[in-house]
Amino acid sequence: MKLSCAALYEYRRPFGSNRKIRKGMLVQLKEENERKSWGEIAPLDPFSPESYAQAKEQLLEKLARLIQGDFYLGGLFSSVHFGIESALTDLICPSSPPPLSTQALLSGSLEEIYSKGLKIRNYPAVKIKVGHLEVAKSIPLVKELLPLLPKKIRIDANQKWSYDQGMAFANSFAPDTFDYFEEPFVSFKDYASFPYPIALDETIRSAQIETFFKLATLKALVIKPTLMGGCSRLIPFLRRAQKKGIAFILSSSYESELGIGLIAKIGRRLQVADLPMGLDTCSLFKEPLFKERIICREGRITFPKAWRLTGSSYHHL
Repeated sequence: MKLSCAALYEYRRPFGSNRKIRKGMLVQLKEENERKSWGEIAPLDPFSPESYAQAKEQLLEKLARLIQGDFYLGGLFSSVHFGIESALTDLICPSSPPPLSTQALLSGSLEEIYSKGLKIRNYPAVKIKVGHLEVAKSIPLVKELLPLLPKKIRIDANQKWSYDQGMAFANSFAPDTFDYFEEPFVSFKDYASFPYPIALDETIRSAQIETFFKLATLKALVIKPTLMGGCSRLIPFLRRAQKKGIAFILSSSYESELGIGLIAKIGRRLQVADLPMGLDTCSLFKEPLFKERIICREGRITFPKAWRLTGSSYHHL
């Protein structure tokens, strides 16, 4: 494989009800035979160890080496690794992102979560982010929404609860109400004594793999390629999860539509089971980067076969 050129586009666009700004970089690689591919690099502050400036500096250096034929990907920041590996893999073995099951996402204020919950239709699963809410207020909110929600309900506390708060919430419902509790506690030591199914997200990136795989109630790993890297870095986690019967849930880090499509391709390449994934984040963005759109109907997300930039909302370097 020999590259003829690489193009880099930077974007900034607001997302969510509070109109936060999401920044990212889109990379297009081009071979001498004119074949093209895309990658996305979008570190997520404050969850990515690398800053946007650090990722950009490393990316520019790596793109120069790629043109010279240096395809070694060791030592790259996770966001850069995900973007570069995705683009290179598509040059070697082009593929279209497969349709995937996706979970609905309920986040925001009490009012926003309730309003979104009323509109859920035919999703196989839903994630409710409650860690930022008072436990005493989140319990009646979830109880009121329960009759309207799918059977698979995932509660995400983002490591905000004390053990007593987590038990107070969980014990307010029938034991089989929730598919799992994602990252419930501030302290990891509390996970071992929590008697309900657990999913891990942040812990995967901060604890030793041997430590968290010992949890008897571990049900799922929530895998975010922007924060962990591309396929080659995810394989050890997938293999261990498969041996233990633990679900492998791919999830976005608020990437663009392109980035979500790249995550879907990882699912295909790793032959991940088609469980409801955490990819329903495009609706948070109002300004499209591409002429093509992701389509989500009845909890099934489908992708276009190609991506064309709109001509606005980004800067071409």
